[in-house]
Parts: sequence; C-alpha cells; structure tokens
Amino acid sequence: MTGRETSGTARHEAPLRFVPALVAAADTLNRISPSPARVLYAGIWGTTLATAVLLAPLLAGWCLAAGGHLLIALVLTGCGLSGAAVCLPLKALTKTTLPSPAA
Repeated sequence: MTGRETSGTARHEAPLRFVPALVAAADTLNRISPSPARVLYAGIWGTTLATAVLLAPLLAGWCLAAGGHLLIALVLTGCGLSGAAVCLPLKALTKTTLPSPAA
C-alpha cells in the first residue's frame, strides 16, 4: 500500500462524526414535541434538513458567481440569524417546571 492509497474504512469515518449531532437533535425534538404530534415535528425537521441539503450548494454556487466570498459571508450570516430567530419560540418549550411536592 502506497502513501496515496487509503484503507476502505478511512473513507467511511468522515460521515460518522455527524452522528452525535443528529442524535442530540433527535433527542431535543422528542423532548419538545408533544406525543401526539411527534411524527409531525419529525416530518418538519426532516423536510427542513433535506431542503437545506439541496439548497446550500446552489446558494453557495450562486454567491461565488455573483459576488465572491463577501457575498457568501453575508448570506450565511443572514441564514444563521434567521434560523436563530425562527428557533427562539422553541426556547419556551424546552423549559420544564417541576411539580411542587405536596406538603
């Protein structure tokens, strides 16, 4: 085996580093969604993820062609801020109040 060749397992290790993030996201989704609507929440999350996977390369290509790295930075900042703004209402759902003990 020469220095330029890679083993078969090395090619499959890179996608595995995203697994903990997906597990944490799925756990958060299960915690904030009510039981009857859990499938609906998962469907919305999955659709959003699939849309982002499809649109991100197209948006990046357009930004590079139209304005270069500065436009990419501005668009990514705008996307991040809008995503954070959309997620702010979820903050209220993640706070749980413990029942007071009966005296």
